[in-house]
Amino acid sequence: MEWGRAHWCLDRGLSAFVEDHGQPSPAQPVRAQCRCSLVGIPTGRQLNRFWGAPFRGRESTRKWRYVAHLDFDFMREASSSNTHSSSLITLLFCGITREGRHKRRETGGRRAQFRKKRKFEMGRPAAMTKIGEKRIHLVRGRGANMKHRALRLDSGNFSWGSEVCTRKVRVLDVTYNASNNELVRTKTLVKGAIILVDAHPFKDWYEKHYGVKTGVKKGQPAPTEEETKKSDHVQRKLASRQKGRVLEGAIDHQFASGRLFAKVTSRPGQSGRCDGVVLEGPELVFYQKMMAKK
Repeated sequence: MEWGRAHWCLDRGLSAFVEDHGQPSPAQPVRAQCRCSLVGIPTGRQLNRFWGAPFRGRESTRKWRYVAHLDFDFMREASSSNTHSSSLITLLFCGITREGRHKRRETGGRRAQFRKKRKFEMGRPAAMTKIGEKRIHLVRGRGANMKHRALRLDSGNFSWGSEVCTRKVRVLDVTYNASNNELVRTKTLVKGAIILVDAHPFKDWYEKHYGVKTGVKKGQPAPTEEETKKSDHVQRKLASRQKGRVLEGAIDHQFASGRLFAKVTSRPGQSGRCDGVVLEGPELVFYQKMMAKK
């Protein structure tokens, strides 16, 4: 099994591994060779306390950081227990930390190591939220506060600021990320990502609110529909709304395509939600220029 697949199995846990591949038989154990570069990875003897006989591990150590070469033999007994799975994941990721004491000074000097890591400085693996059917895991944080770790999301609440309109819409694609193009290639939802959302909920509201047709391309006749009889009060109300109505050309063009550019303002890996704002005005022009450069 290749390294990426093995790491993916460890990240999701053995419960998901069994879902995808079924229960392995004792005669033919599933072997995943994983090459890790972690801090404080446990020895084979320590892992055997959790896993028992089916697990074998070997490592070559250095003082603080070392590369471990592990061979994992997943037997039926080990893969059928969620407790064993969570124990292994905790041990494997015990080296993630948010402290900066291990880094050199700005002048290049090395800092003295006068203490070890602290629990309140710990970090966790990134959620790397993808587009798909909603799937959220609960993570217990410091002070018994719960985090909602979104692994997959397919919709969210997005606000159209100039029209003060918020609708729940589908997330279609990730188009730009200022921090890393890899997050665009893998379609990862993070705060600040520029995405494409379904424009039809906003378009339907706008046409009903102002009584006009939007998204009509030049040179094409407007679609004719049977006009419903409206009272004088409704007609006066729509006429008053249209006095100061201005629809940006870029938004009207996106209505024709059925998609809108939006920016994620929530943190999917922390709150479990993918909410944001519809791009318009100078901000939309800026991001369109940046996407055209790629």
